[in-house]
Amino acid sequence: MIQLTDFSRQKPFQGAVFDFNGTLFWDTEQHDEAWITVLGAYGAKVTPEDLFARFHGKPNETIIRGYLGENFPLGEMPAIIEEKERIYQEFCLKSNQMKLAPGAERLLNFLKEKNFSFTVATSAPKVNIDFYFDHLNIGQWFDREKIVFFDGTFPGKPNPEFYQRALGMIKTAPEETIIFEDAPSGILAAENAGCRNIVCVNSENSDYSRYSYPVLKNFDEICVSIFKID
Repeated sequence: MIQLTDFSRQKPFQGAVFDFNGTLFWDTEQHDEAWITVLGAYGAKVTPEDLFARFHGKPNETIIRGYLGENFPLGEMPAIIEEKERIYQEFCLKSNQMKLAPGAERLLNFLKEKNFSFTVATSAPKVNIDFYFDHLNIGQWFDREKIVFFDGTFPGKPNPEFYQRALGMIKTAPEETIIFEDAPSGILAAENAGCRNIVCVNSENSDYSRYSYPVLKNFDEICVSIFKID
């Protein structure tokens, strides 16, 4: 079990921020296959391993430029992104895996019941946020207006602004907040925002040995006493 002693903080947390893709929703395979399909049409050699190491958690535009070049025409990006997300959503629906990560619903139900402050900070675009509200029913836990997603108006992860905005949404300080992340860029974004109490969510049997943070494969591994409940 992951307990308070696994963190530098000695008091229970007053807020939580969850990444979504690969963290609350284990859809990494579907994202990777969509990128392999779309970018492969342009001749790019894309592998799941390279996507994890360099691009997971980053905005679509960054991934496209990473494979097709920094000078790839900006005007062509919307069509690629639209096609990638269409294929991704199609893969998700065909996978019969439209459910949250193991133990996630129980944890979210507990936090919601106790009026604990929590939200999501995700690099997903609005089209996918709408998809999750429609097909995963995440509105039972999350206020759409408090979800931080990538709308192109601020830098993507690992820039700290994702987590700074999320902290502002739930009105907690970095040291009071626990972060759940799966991607190296997301972990770095949280660190850059001053958040040092992080749980690595290992949804893909990845290697997190370089981090000193606790690692989970099931949200039932979280001891709920780490949360400050009034």
